[in-house]
Formats: sequence, structure tokens, C-alpha cells
Amino acid sequence: MLDKVRVVVHRREIERMKTHPKVLRGTRNTAEAVSHRMQQLAPRDEGGGAESIHVESGPKGSWYIGPDADHFYMGLIEIGSEGRPPDPFMRPALDGFSSFVREWFKGS
Repeated sequence: MLDKVRVVVHRREIERMKTHPKVLRGTRNTAEAVSHRMQQLAPRDEGGGAESIHVESGPKGSWYIGPDADHFYMGLIEIGSEGRPPDPFMRPALDGFSSFVREWFKGS
């Protein structure tokens, strides 16, 4: 039986790791793969919405994955709207990579 466990989080180190070249390369590769999968799963009859899905860098090592501003309505397709049921493609694409990301971090 464990008496006590103490976890110390060094926030500065976590922030530093976000911009480490290996982490950035791995997260960028994963973002590109998720973007590609979203394009595969997205409905094709939506005026080029699937083709507009791309990756952009964000602050502190984060990534934006999704359609460009002209194809904002792809989010409504994902969650549904009045008179149109949801047709998820973003979340399933992302969910498919959770084990990939876990394995990548184990190997780094």
C-alpha cells in the first residue's frame, strides 16, 4: 500500500518542451496526418470544403487543423444544424490518432 505520492509539475519545463524541435516535428507530423484523414472522411459534395482542410501553426507549439475561413460551414456539417443531422468527420479523424500519439511519446 502506498503511503503518499507527490507529483510536482514544472510548468516552465512543460512550456519549454512544447517548442523543442523533436516535439514540434512530431506534433506537426501528427497534425498533417490528422488533416489528411479529415480530408478523406469529409463529405465531398460541399463545395471544396474537404480540400480546404489544412494545418496552420499556432502559438507555443500548437496547431490548427481544419477548413479555411471560406469553408467555415464544415463545422456545421460536423455538429449538425437545423434540418441537417450531424455528419462527423473531424472528431473521428482525431480519435483515430490517440493511440499513435501515445506510442510516439513512449518512443521519444
